[in-house]
Amino acid sequence: GNIKRPDWESGYHTPGYNLPPTSQIPVLFEKMGQRVFRSMRWGLVPSNHTKSLKEFNLSTHNCCSETILERPIYTKAFFKGQRCVIPADGFFEWTSTKGAEKIPHFVHRLEEATGGDEQKNLLMIAGCMTSAD
Repeated sequence: GNIKRPDWESGYHTPGYNLPPTSQIPVLFEKMGQRVFRSMRWGLVPSNHTKSLKEFNLSTHNCCSETILERPIYTKAFFKGQRCVIPADGFFEWTSTKGAEKIPHFVHRLEEATGGDEQKNLLMIAGCMTSAD
């Protein structure tokens, strides 16, 4: 088919290292039949939340495929088709030792050598989203 490069719709994103939940992150999604890039807040906010985001304190930034159908906040967005793709160099998975020390493990795709040049391969992470639009 005819592939069109998505437009950067609105917002601002600066690449960063180890972005914490509630950071602005780049997100790719479909809007009215068009692919769109937009900067969005990391963490799913339920559509019925009416207070300020500062008052929102649920931990909704990490949904696993194994449990997506067990938590209503994710199930609603998933079945309404509110899905997106988050491009990233990688992400950190944390493990704890017996002494409660946390150890970060960086999960990423392998880099490919192309004629002497290394090329970064982005991960495309599946996500659910809500939007005020």
